[in-house]
Order: sequence, then C-alpha cells, then structure tokens
Amino acid sequence: MTSWIAATAFFATNVDDLFLLTLWFVKRSRFGTVLLGQLLGFSAILLFSLVGYFGLRLLPESAVHWLGLAPIAIGIKQLLCAVKKPSETLQESAWTLAAITFANGADNLAVYAPLFGKFSPWQVGSIVLFFYALLFVYVIAAQFAASRLKRNDQIHIWAHRIAPVVIIGIGLAILFSH
Repeated sequence: MTSWIAATAFFATNVDDLFLLTLWFVKRSRFGTVLLGQLLGFSAILLFSLVGYFGLRLLPESAVHWLGLAPIAIGIKQLLCAVKKPSETLQESAWTLAAITFANGADNLAVYAPLFGKFSPWQVGSIVLFFYALLFVYVIAAQFAASRLKRNDQIHIWAHRIAPVVIIGIGLAILFSH
C-alpha cells in the first residue's frame, strides 16, 4: 500500500518534470548532467519535505511562490545567450537543471510533507528510496522519448528556442500561484 501511495504521489507531482527532462534531452544535454541535476534538485525538494515532516518550517508557505524567480532568471539568461550566439548549442549545467527542478517542485513540497506525516520514519525512508528509483526511471524514459525526437534536426533547433520560454512560463506559474 505504501508503494502505491508513493508512486501515485510521485507521478502526480512530476508529470511536468517528464516534459522538461525530455526537452533537455532533445536539446542534446548529456545524460550524466541531466541525471545529476535531477538528483540534486529532487534531493533539495525531499530535504525540505522532510524538514516539513519533522514539524519545522524553513520557508513560510506564503514565500514558496518566490521560488519562481529562479526559472525566470535562468530562462531569460538562456534567451539572451541564444540571441548572442544563436549557432552554438548551450549546454546546461547540473546546477542549472537542479535549480529548475527545485523551483518547479513547489507542488512536490505541498504534497510530500503532509504525505510523510502519515507514515512512520521507516516507511518515509522506504518512500524516499522508492522516489529515487522512480526518478531514475523518469530520466531513462525521457531520454528514450527524446532519442525518438532528436533525430530530427528541426525539432532540436525548436527545442532550443522553446525551452527558455517554457522555463520562464514555469517560473511565472510558480511566482503567481498562491
């Protein structure tokens, strides 16, 4: 039962991540960079969720929407770099991907902390391990989907044009959500 609840929570809060992961792979980001960025960003989400689980509030709920500024800044930077050097492929760093993953995970925080509160510490540990396994499956699935898409150079070019706009949109959605 715990695994089913964990899987449902993970899939419900990470559907948008699957899209972003696929987009990064279509942009020809390296597998290791994407995986490390996801692990770092998702680990930060889990850390904050666990802090919430233990009854502490590092970030007031009213301030969570300010996390949207990170993807907005990253998206604007990508747009500006694309205008300066449109012919060059810009590779994201693992830290950039981690920041976007974390900022995009505000909904995860809202779900995971109360979810963890329903279980014992041992069960929470198993849920966290299950989440990491599902995260790895997500990265593999996104790479597989992107491999079918990135053979087309036109899609690759459009992915570089669309990605900053999508990232800014995610930031705006986070920023203006209350």
